[in-house]
Amino acid sequence: MNKKGHKRSFQIEWLNKHNWLAYSRNREGAFCKVCVLFGPKFGGIGGQRLGVLKEIPMIKYKDALHDFKIHMEREYHKTAIVRSLEFIKCFKGKQKTIEIQLDDQLNETVKQNKKKLIPIFKTIIFCGRHNISIRGHRDDVNLSNLISNDQAKNNFNIGIFKELLMFRIDAGDVYLRNHLESAPKNATFVSKTIQNNLIDICGSITTDKLIKEVNECKFFSILCDETSDLSHIEQMSLSIRYVDLKSCLIKANFICFVSVYECTGENLANTIVQKLKEIGLSLEFLRGQGYDGGANMSVKEVSNFVRDSPKRVDLFKKKINEILPSSKSVLLVKLCETRWVESHEAIIRFSDMLIPIVQFLEDMTVNTDGNILSKCNGLLHSILTFEFILALEVAVEILSLTLPISQGATFYEADLPGSIDELKGEIALWQLHWTQQPVKKEKINTAIDAFKETEDGYFPNIRQLLLILAILPVTTSTSERSFSTLKRIKTYLRTTMGENRLNGLALLNIHKQIDVKPEEVLDMFSKSNPRKLQLSLSL
Repeated sequence: MNKKGHKRSFQIEWLNKHNWLAYSRNREGAFCKVCVLFGPKFGGIGGQRLGVLKEIPMIKYKDALHDFKIHMEREYHKTAIVRSLEFIKCFKGKQKTIEIQLDDQLNETVKQNKKKLIPIFKTIIFCGRHNISIRGHRDDVNLSNLISNDQAKNNFNIGIFKELLMFRIDAGDVYLRNHLESAPKNATFVSKTIQNNLIDICGSITTDKLIKEVNECKFFSILCDETSDLSHIEQMSLSIRYVDLKSCLIKANFICFVSVYECTGENLANTIVQKLKEIGLSLEFLRGQGYDGGANMSVKEVSNFVRDSPKRVDLFKKKINEILPSSKSVLLVKLCETRWVESHEAIIRFSDMLIPIVQFLEDMTVNTDGNILSKCNGLLHSILTFEFILALEVAVEILSLTLPISQGATFYEADLPGSIDELKGEIALWQLHWTQQPVKKEKINTAIDAFKETEDGYFPNIRQLLLILAILPVTTSTSERSFSTLKRIKTYLRTTMGENRLNGLALLNIHKQIDVKPEEVLDMFSKSNPRKLQLSLSL
């Protein structure tokens, strides 16, 4: 008798006869071990919770053989037996697990779906690279209706993009053909929305690769200029100048167009700061700025006009002595493109002498004729505009603060890996290094050539200064070249183009040297939003 008053009558031969049977000493009863491990919690008629032999031990053995027979005929027991056998096969390595089988099936599905979409992505990249218009008059035509109907193809202007897809199908692209013939209308991935999405992704990939190079250099300069497109929107072109450390080349690369609707200095500055943050560049490492400055051009032209003729120099000095008799300076300073201190002094002196300059030019318009008269009238008109005077006074105010900094030796001290004293020692060693070079050695003429000579690691501070010198902007020609691309992309037939699409196409067209792989586009495309096709291994 056991503790509960039941007579022990479990027979050991039952274990040999039924290999699924087990006896628990702790529970003092029999269990079906396969149902316990692999069986469901509910089963039988009406989906009842399973009890005896599953969760409750069998302790009454009067009709045990009959009960065992009934249990063996239950569907849930048979299912548990099949599951146990599958488990044993997988455990012994004779069969893949269900998870692996599902993964293999999912992997094959993803692989086939990618083969369907890669031709579409390649076509988008091809059109962007060569600045080929994508859409047609009937962009909503279902391509599956045109695949086998040559006459219908000629009745619709479906655009170059879809025409190229049809060309691929005619050339034998079986995957693309099967996709367009079998896919639902809302899952063909050739709509204008998908086109814009893909173009935007291509632009993001290009930008990320450019910014990665910039961040490797650490320091950079920005180049900005503005122009109006054909839809009368003011477009600001933003470019980055930096040194590619792998190739030791100075690069000035276009980054994006930014639509601006208020061309005040404050708004433009805020726009530039915001855009630099968006693309992942820190203002902490900004070391130069280049803008198309009309005020500087006018100052330069007036200074050159006065200084290019001894007669005009003499007349200008007399005018200065007449109006500003206490002035120690009687001549304008030329704008220097390389020495910032002299540029500062030229603009500040121009502001101090503005009234004598105006009267000098007025006198010249009375006493001259021909080309000189036309030149004087043009210069006089340019420096009397409100925009020029405002820009000049703002420049003077800013330069009054930056001039002492430019004159100091500690301007870039925070960027140096060492101290100023270490820099002085490096300069002495640098000079000694070059005095001992053979006379026949090729002369170093540029900052980047000198930068290459510091790769041995003996001049870390000089190397850092040369790097900064190399990235300082000289012209804004990169921005000007981007305007040529803008005119080619945003034509009078494409004036409704949005900013994201414009930037994506511009980046593809300008940076042909940057490899945008269809697999990269597909990876970002699959992660951006849920898709009707399985494109990733994550369920």
